[in-house]
Amino acid sequence: MLLPCEIAVKSLIPALRSTIAKELIHKHGLKQKDVADLLGVTQTAVSKYVCEVRGTVLKIEQVKAAVGVGSEFIVTPGFNPTVVDYCVKNKIPIVPGLNTPSFIEWGLERGLNYFKFYPADISGGPKMLRLLKGPYPTVKFMPTGGVNNQTLIEYLKLDNVFACGGSWIVSKELISKKHFAEITRMTKEAVSLVRSELK
Repeated sequence: MLLPCEIAVKSLIPALRSTIAKELIHKHGLKQKDVADLLGVTQTAVSKYVCEVRGTVLKIEQVKAAVGVGSEFIVTPGFNPTVVDYCVKNKIPIVPGLNTPSFIEWGLERGLNYFKFYPADISGGPKMLRLLKGPYPTVKFMPTGGVNNQTLIEYLKLDNVFACGGSWIVSKELISKKHFAEITRMTKEAVSLVRSELK
């Protein structure tokens, strides 16, 4: 099942905030402070549906910066013991990346059960996750890396997958060109696919 809090697009929320802020200041004459207050209210209003996540975290300094601007949990591409231990010690939720049993056991030793399976496509895909279910029945994965509309449903049908991530919906190119209508279309397409296949 896809939960809004479990799906994060690290660049989209800041990009949308920036676009909205510029529009309100330049076209509608609002002051910067009023815009900041307005966007704060907007964030509060949507917070029960969407949470901010910081992905591709590599260093403790990035964890601190992310938490400082409101990120509610951290996602890393790999299993960096220094970063993971810092998050565990400071009770910051973290979903570290991994693709081998050894790293799973490192996580289990630290009390973690949720992991990013990355890069999913070239690390065995759904078949690998089915195999990992045997020795690690309590572990849940979020596959990323090579996930698309063709593989999304296959992953989500696995009971040891709690979410999927993918940049195919929100590419850097679409964001930089402000093609938000296309982002919306592709997102709706993915959501519709999930709803129709996972009833």
